Amino acid sequence: MTNYMKDGRIWGLGLVLLGAMLLMQPVQAQNRAQRSSAVHQMYAENHMVSLVPIPVFFDGFRVDYDVRVMDNLWLNVAPQLNYRRKLQRPAEQYQVKKFDLWKNLGLKKTQLPAYTLNQTGVCLDLNLRYYHPHADGDQRTKGLYYEAGIGLEYNQFSRLNSKDEPYEVTTTRLGSQAYIGYMWRMWPKTTFDFYFGGAWRYAIHSFSQPEFRDLMNIDPIRPWSYLYSGVFLEAGLRIGFVL
Repeated sequence: MTNYMKDGRIWGLGLVLLGAMLLMQPVQAQNRAQRSSAVHQMYAENHMVSLVPIPVFFDGFRVDYDVRVMDNLWLNVAPQLNYRRKLQRPAEQYQVKKFDLWKNLGLKKTQLPAYTLNQTGVCLDLNLRYYHPHADGDQRTKGLYYEAGIGLEYNQFSRLNSKDEPYEVTTTRLGSQAYIGYMWRMWPKTTFDFYFGGAWRYAIHSFSQPEFRDLMNIDPIRPWSYLYSGVFLEAGLRIGFVL
């Protein structure tokens, strides 16, 4: 009799589990349908405009336009405008001091002329992005993407070197870039993504006066400068609006 009771409990537990599985089938089917619908809706959207905030910290303004080429392949067009105008006086250690008997018998600094530092330019990146999204239980599409392309930049500068000597330079940069990123849908028509990768640029400098080259070369050129020539790391984020 004990064996019959044990068998009965086992059969009862099995029936409970089977019933639970059968009850969950419609819910799972509904979730799959919702995820499928979310992905299908994403594939019906072919255009997106994105704001890229990080260039603002480097005196630039960038807006990306993305258009679908085929199912998971997008063309990214990324124009950027650069503008900076700043009034700057030479560093304090280079200002001339003279003895002034008529003012508190003290040392008076002679104000040297201020220089207007300018930067104007444009940048354009063209990238191909492979993005294969999926949808989880929250029905929001998300996933990794891979991106690679070419870049062209043109900038004009009026600058001071570390010795407070002014010079002007026009720089054209050519190169390529490759990134890996992650994008997800925050709201029905809004996306957010961040990316990380590397870029290579070859810089061509031109000067209105030959001595300006020596004045520029006094200081090292940092990788984040638009004057830099070589390989450097890049990272960023974008807020996109699906059209």
